[in-house]
Amino acid sequence: MMLKMMNPMGSMPSVPGTGDDDKKEGAEMTMAEKKEAERLRVEAIKQTERERRNKYKKQDDERDVERQKNAR
Repeated sequence: MMLKMMNPMGSMPSVPGTGDDDKKEGAEMTMAEKKEAERLRVEAIKQTERERRNKYKKQDDERDVERQKNAR
């Protein structure tokens, strides 16, 4: 009992997502699962990039319309 009072970290609950748990999960993934996870990650990056390009293209188009209105 006295030891717990001297070491407050001894009674700390474990926090998910810290420590060696992440390393163990990665080691348990099969090669096919790793490839699928990488494919999904790359596809998500591509989708985000497409959405970003579309957003800025739309903004440029709106600016062009405003410029044409003001040029008259």
